[in-house]
Amino acid sequence: MTEDESSAATVAGLSVAQKASLCLGSDYWHTAGVSEFGIEPVMLSDGPHGLRKQPQPGEARGQYGSVPATCFPTASALASSWDPGLAREVGAALGLEARAQGVAVVLGPGVNLKRSPLCGRNFEYLSEDPFLAGRMAAAIVGGLQSQDVGGCVNHLAGNNQETDRMRVSADVDERTLREIYLPAFEHVVTVARPWLVMCAYNKVNGTYTSQHRWLLTEVLRGEWGFDGLVVSDWGAVHDRVAALIAGLDLEMPPNLGVSDRAIADAVAAGDLAEEVLDQAAGRVIGLVRRARRRRPATVDVTTHHELARRAAAQSMVLLKNDGVLPLAGAHGRTVAVIGELARTPAFQAGGAPVSPTRVDVPLEELTTALPSATVRFAAGYTLGGAATRSQAELTEEAVQAAAGADVAVVFLGLPPGAEQPVTIGLTARDLSYWSAAHRRWVLEPGEFRIAVGASSRDIRLAETIVVAGSPPALPLTASSTLTEWLADPAGDPALRAAFGTGPDGTPGGILSNDELVRDLGDFPLPVLAVFGVGITPEQVSELLAAMPAPPGASGTRRV
Repeated sequence: MTEDESSAATVAGLSVAQKASLCLGSDYWHTAGVSEFGIEPVMLSDGPHGLRKQPQPGEARGQYGSVPATCFPTASALASSWDPGLAREVGAALGLEARAQGVAVVLGPGVNLKRSPLCGRNFEYLSEDPFLAGRMAAAIVGGLQSQDVGGCVNHLAGNNQETDRMRVSADVDERTLREIYLPAFEHVVTVARPWLVMCAYNKVNGTYTSQHRWLLTEVLRGEWGFDGLVVSDWGAVHDRVAALIAGLDLEMPPNLGVSDRAIADAVAAGDLAEEVLDQAAGRVIGLVRRARRRRPATVDVTTHHELARRAAAQSMVLLKNDGVLPLAGAHGRTVAVIGELARTPAFQAGGAPVSPTRVDVPLEELTTALPSATVRFAAGYTLGGAATRSQAELTEEAVQAAAGADVAVVFLGLPPGAEQPVTIGLTARDLSYWSAAHRRWVLEPGEFRIAVGASSRDIRLAETIVVAGSPPALPLTASSTLTEWLADPAGDPALRAAFGTGPDGTPGGILSNDELVRDLGDFPLPVLAVFGVGITPEQVSELLAAMPAPPGASGTRRV
């Protein structure tokens, strides 16, 4: 018996109330259990860049109120390494620490795009680029799940601002969604097979993502083949029954006594098919069964800290080296360290802060690494709060420290551009666009300009390639024009047959007059049929019925 079959068998024995209880957590961080059926609760925890497990009774509490864990570089830094292998290592380390803490699911990585510099979660998201975000996220998930700990990709979709994020609607046409906002999710789902996907707080085109059936069921499950569990962002559910119908399996945190009752009442009233509830409950049970595979673990915090240091180093970019580096062996030299961030490092932000097992302070590390040099420090600026000295005084102090030093190391916090040849393989999909008319990805022939630059206004390299082929024909519908019918490989002969031929063998009806074809070519065929041009409305209906249906259409065509 497969896991799905086993889960389905368990669901079949549950009452509606028990199944409803499984579709929301038991507390802030745990799923619900049904002890009489051997279904135990499992724990989920924040963890985009380090485990943020809330301590259980008897466990130590770190500086941010969570269990101490390794603080890895944030997603925004890790993506700057462009190294999926490194990302997988970090994911595996996160998974190992989750195993050690009894955590079944790490709530990360985040793959939303950095569309606004004001988005408070930008540091948790990997990149502005969907290609890079998808590849790095797939590596992190692969590392996590190599430890039998679930990865949870978030936040599907359009969570690109924090302002009014609980109510805002990201209004985006489908082509833009398909080409920009969804590809990172699509890649990680289809390649890494994460155990969970988390919906976002916001709406997409007027519908909350927690109850967006097109997003959660038609695209995520139907097109991408996702077979895991869809969980809400914490507090993102507004209508539990509507969310369940849309494809959201687990509500977190639970609205106990409200959401479960609403589900049971909806089943009793016939407003919710019990089969839909069965599917969601089965997916929660499937998560529990997957979580049982993991084994207890111990963590070498020193080894993980060294990985975090290595990942941080790989995330940095050396702009230029004039022979100043490395600083090691600077005997008798004076090294000025400028910038408050050297003394007070900003290694993470709000949202899901990690209680780190260790923190390397750059000023201290430099002093240790350069025992034979004189290291002197000047803050240069403040990081907020009441300043004891003016900015002018801080600036002057920094200038004096740098002026009398052999070398200055400046911490400005600007990227916890090196240059080398890079090869990126382009596939037909990369050159395609989403066609709303065809309801699929379409590759058109013609010239494509491939550009590389520091920004869209600073292009450094460009090349034009030519793609051969014929443009795909639009599906013929009741709104298709005479010109579109004549250009279609199936429509043209069918249309000519309907018009027939004259006594002299020339095309019949309007097709005998090239000028009329040009003048009326942009008229839909059903409209022309009432003009008395040689074809009847009944013939148009027959033609439409004989043509292949457009993608996504079903049933009888109507004229």
